Amino acid sequence: MTVRTLALLVLASLAACSAPSDAPTEQQSSRQRPVAPLPPEASGDVAREAGLTPLQGDALRDLGVPILLPRMGAEWTAGEMETETEYGTSYEILWRRDDGACLYLFGSNDGLGGPEYPIVSAEVTLSALPRSPRYRVYRAADDPGATSAENWGPGTVVSDYVEAGDMSVWLISSAQDGCRPLALEEGASVLASLRPLDPGTLEEDSAFGSFEEADDVLVDFLTDVPVSAAPEADVEAFLSGWEASEVFVETLGDTASGTTVLATLLGYADDSVEGERLLLTFVPVSGGWELQSARRQVRCYAGRGHTTWSPEPCL
Repeated sequence: MTVRTLALLVLASLAACSAPSDAPTEQQSSRQRPVAPLPPEASGDVAREAGLTPLQGDALRDLGVPILLPRMGAEWTAGEMETETEYGTSYEILWRRDDGACLYLFGSNDGLGGPEYPIVSAEVTLSALPRSPRYRVYRAADDPGATSAENWGPGTVVSDYVEAGDMSVWLISSAQDGCRPLALEEGASVLASLRPLDPGTLEEDSAFGSFEEADDVLVDFLTDVPVSAAPEADVEAFLSGWEASEVFVETLGDTASGTTVLATLLGYADDSVEGERLLLTFVPVSGGWELQSARRQVRCYAGRGHTTWSPEPCL
């Protein structure tokens, strides 16, 4: 079964499914506050952290397109995985959990579609993707008579289409096939953990735009950590005292000649700067890694300057 066929079957059958009535209906809710849970600790093996085998990871790489995968905990088991190149390029993966929850991921460059999204939703930041885009995850009402339940099936959790090059990736968790839908917060956590299967070396100008030098960060980090044994972990510890409500740290490129770490800090208690992004480059030295350069972008609150990542200051 192809991704396109399975997506159509999902949409056709969701409205006939049922789930326990424990979530708000459209009449009770509005868009929820942004949610961007920190994903679990990374090992650096994206396929393995998604619960896939090395052969499955190789099969996805053979497609020759950008692949996004979530970090799935040990309680999840990856079941069916299919790829297709006959009608465009696509892949689909199903995960199951012992408590009956299921999650489908669909990726395609041949187009995906569906009905209008439910009202109840949560916003997340995908810090592992270029420019740290924001997407939403939605939950249909439990009341079978509600519009979202008629369209998607009661309790269904579904994400926006996440763009990755010419590919679109879509997550959905429903009561189809005897499964239990995820809670909205669980869906938000999975969505926030999406990252490329093979991030490669960061190409700053094309992927993340320009940065300005952040000499203050360079000096402060080297004072605290002259030689780093684990750059990503040390950056996370270094930023733990910063006044941001959310902090994301991701290794973007890791080779024998250097490693690049991207740190995204959001929710500053500031009247102009909403967030900050740091690009940190480490080089190998005796005993570990030394921070060679630190560069910065900022994002402003609405009305205080640019609301996209830029080296330009806020107003």
